[in-house]
Amino acid sequence: MITAAIHGVAVSKPKPQVLDGLSGLAAEIAERIGEMNEAREGAGTDFVCRLAVMARLDRGAFALVVAVMHGDTSCLTDSYADRAEHAGRRKQTMHYRTLKHIEAIRAVFPEVAAQLDCIRNSVTHHEDPIEHAQLMRDARD
Repeated sequence: MITAAIHGVAVSKPKPQVLDGLSGLAAEIAERIGEMNEAREGAGTDFVCRLAVMARLDRGAFALVVAVMHGDTSCLTDSYADRAEHAGRRKQTMHYRTLKHIEAIRAVFPEVAAQLDCIRNSVTHHEDPIEHAQLMRDARD
C-alpha cells in the first residue's frame, strides 16, 4: 500500500463524516465555496485544499485560522495567563504553542500569518485588535 504525504505528513483515507444536525451548516459552507469559485475560478477549491493541509499539519493552527477568519481574535488578544488557566496549562506553554501555530499558519496561509502578527503587535502596543480583524475580513472579501 502506498501512503501519500503532504509536507512530510502522511495523508490517510478520509473518515466518513456523519453530519447529524450539521447538514444545514455543511450546505451553507458548500454554497460559500461555490461563491468563491464563481468569483474566481478555483478559489474555493484552493481555499479548501489549504484548509485541509492546515488541519493535517497542526489542528491547533487550523482552529486559530478558523477563529480569526470569522473575527474571533480573543485567541490572540487574551492574556497568556487567562488562556493558560482556561486550558489548564502554563503561560509559557501557551506562548510556545501560539508561536508554533503561527509558524505552521505562515507555511500555508502567509497572508493570515501577517495579520496575526499585526494583531499580536497591537496587543503589545495596546492598539485596537478589532481594527486588524476587520482589515483581515476586508482583505478576504
